[in-house]
Amino acid sequence: MSTPPKGKLPLPELAAMKQRGDKVVMVTAYDAPGARFAEDAGVEIILVGDTAAMVVLGYEGTTVPVTMDEMLFLTRTVARAARHPIIVGDMPFGSFQVSDEKALENAIRFVKEAGADAIKLEGAGPMVSRVKTIVDAGIAVNPDAVKAQMEGGAVYALTAAYYGQITIDRGRVQQSNFHDYPMLRINEMPVVDVHILNSGEAPGGLGEPGVPSIAPAVTNAIFVATGKRIRKLPIDRSELKRA
Repeated sequence: MSTPPKGKLPLPELAAMKQRGDKVVMVTAYDAPGARFAEDAGVEIILVGDTAAMVVLGYEGTTVPVTMDEMLFLTRTVARAARHPIIVGDMPFGSFQVSDEKALENAIRFVKEAGADAIKLEGAGPMVSRVKTIVDAGIAVNPDAVKAQMEGGAVYALTAAYYGQITIDRGRVQQSNFHDYPMLRINEMPVVDVHILNSGEAPGGLGEPGVPSIAPAVTNAIFVATGKRIRKLPIDRSELKRA
């Protein structure tokens, strides 16, 4: 980790404050005067939010039109004016959804070009952007069917991780159809890379080998990112907020 500028609140200290239960103050600023006011008030974090689309740039009722270049300009302005707070750049719509590579490229631009200490991106709870599977079912007679089977397994596995809750009331299951037992939606579906091993063995059928391993992979990733173990499914997003 690079050494922060003199006077800058180090990121490890922010983590330590959270562990101690210290109060941490974050405010939004879009320009130099706002950044100076925030610093003078002693706040720890300044967010340069994409709400600048409406507050500063005149877009009506939505943050969608704001561009990377506009957010970089605003973040750079705030970073120049505030020395102590951690500056968080808000990645605008379309800057991270296309691919992992594009998301990383744009995140680097926030740090390198705009002077951000961290970046923020929108997401409702845990997100899986890519699933990689390797399957050995002997000779794949129909590789497309193997791929479709593994992709379908990813859908069911992530559904179990995110939504798969059945509740019982007076001996009866309360859920009756997809309106109250949701499945993973298209916009939540990650890219699924399926690698078929050609072991030369006789065709052995496929089944659902992708289903049981994906939820543990997701919960292990959450542990690595937050230090919190997930002990039951579906993942309780309120627990993640406290992590």
